Amino acid sequence: MLTFVAIALVFAAVIATVVAFAMAHSRHVPTGAWTSSAGISDLTRALGDLVLAVVGYASLGLAVGLFLRSWVFAVIIGFAWLLPVGSIIMKIVPATTPWLPGSALTIVGEGGTSTVGYAHSLLVSLAYIVVAAVLTTVAFARRDVTA
Repeated sequence: MLTFVAIALVFAAVIATVVAFAMAHSRHVPTGAWTSSAGISDLTRALGDLVLAVVGYASLGLAVGLFLRSWVFAVIIGFAWLLPVGSIIMKIVPATTPWLPGSALTIVGEGGTSTVGYAHSLLVSLAYIVVAAVLTTVAFARRDVTA
């Protein structure tokens, strides 16, 4: 599952890059800096950050799905947490922004922000993913699955 998500993201990035070059050439925007070594390096770093964030979101989503046993409730709770609930918590208590899972993964995908560093967000995201992996492994091992 995670491999599929990562491959889909890379495929989307390749398509977006091709479209960006086509649109830039049609609008006479110079793209020389895009193909320089610094441009390629920035692009691959940004793509790597996005892959990490998407794999993190997918891992946490898989954990929620395993615990709830219903994909409908997992999707509803996942979106409810990431969109309104997480945003409300961040607006009420701004100090929680670097510590919430959705915010940390978003900051990883952005490559860090001026207020929260990339390394901090990466460590927080990894902590959430490791905890989710341990809990789901324990829950899955104890679950009676016969069919």
